[in-house]
Amino acid sequence: MPADLAPHCNPAQHVSMMLMQGTGDTFMPAQGGSPKGEGGTIYSDRETFAFWAKTAQCQGSAKMQTLSNYHLFSAFRPRILTPTPITFYHYENCGGNEVGLLEIADGGHMWPGSYKNFGALFGTGKVSDFPVNKAIIEFFLRHAKE
Repeated sequence: MPADLAPHCNPAQHVSMMLMQGTGDTFMPAQGGSPKGEGGTIYSDRETFAFWAKTAQCQGSAKMQTLSNYHLFSAFRPRILTPTPITFYHYENCGGNEVGLLEIADGGHMWPGSYKNFGALFGTGKVSDFPVNKAIIEFFLRHAKE
């Protein structure tokens, strides 16, 4: 999240939010700082997660769940698979909403499950075989607005 945007972000209605970040992303670094290319300073993935949890008035502590049996592979050589931990941090008590962060260990700036090679543009080119499309759909189906 752009650090200069945060002070101006005050949504009238809270909604569920799911963030996703690869810790090996050199394009939009998980640890925050300066992204590759144009732009100012960005929050880290966990600072962004905390910002949205506070904005949504979440109560209690975030839960942590390690998802297993997924692999990290290089977009340059997709047949070489390396087991990778994926951690899901989430607040469930947010006034009927949920705020979550999927953190993919060593993942780059690539859509999980994608075999497209963007090379140096997006950093490492490492991508997970985690079924993120399914996870996103399941997350938002739990929080459908009427």
